Amino acid sequence: MNMNILGTKITLIAVTLLAALYPLLVYVGLNTLGLVFLAGVLWLLACLRVVLTGPDRQAKHFLLLIVISLLCLLAVVSQQLLYLQFYPVIMNLAVAGLFAYSLTQEQTVIEKMALRYRPHNADQPHVLRYLRKLTLAWAILLTGNACIALYTALFTSTQTWALYNGLISYAVMAAFVLLELVVRHFYRASWHKAAGKG
Repeated sequence: MNMNILGTKITLIAVTLLAALYPLLVYVGLNTLGLVFLAGVLWLLACLRVVLTGPDRQAKHFLLLIVISLLCLLAVVSQQLLYLQFYPVIMNLAVAGLFAYSLTQEQTVIEKMALRYRPHNADQPHVLRYLRKLTLAWAILLTGNACIALYTALFTSTQTWALYNGLISYAVMAAFVLLELVVRHFYRASWHKAAGKG
């Protein structure tokens, strides 16, 4: 892999991680850094993600940047933190929408990833059925997470919002990933057993 491409990918991962930790930055820096600075950081991270996406950029990336830019502008003009607290809601809904929309296509997002990284068995019918169900499960999980993020933004303290969106929500997703690995193991074993009987 070209070193420039590798460097870009590593930088993109770093920016994504920083964006994921943004709620914790808001909680820690609200009183010391100020709302304008926090809005600027969020806008800069959003811009960097679009730039670093490189040739993979699509209209959806620019649309997301416009929405985040609008949130940052509203936060600065109104001096209301609430607009920045909508960021996790937007991100969860955006990814959930991506997963859900891909279910209407010939290949889902997860199918494309599987074909890219494990092409030797990702095109088998039973694997494709499983991957479509997994795509639906992720869409549901992310939509639920967006609803909880919205609730924490509207009805809880900044501390609770930061704790959920900067820590608990990622713990839930990590638990889901681990659970899926267990389910996948048993699904694969049951399919091989059924295929052996056939």
